[in-house]
Amino acid sequence: MCGECIDTCPYDVFSIDEGGLVVVGAAEDCIECTACMEQCKKNAIYMDD
Repeated sequence: MCGECIDTCPYDVFSIDEGGLVVVGAAEDCIECTACMEQCKKNAIYMDD
């Protein structure tokens, strides 16, 4: 929940909701570049097969 993925994503897939949680708001825009996964120090981001 650090928000690094928000700044890292080149397609602005992530956002912060009213409660301050990071959410995937535009999953259809994700190109699976994995930049967010590489940036995440807690390994909180993964992709389903």
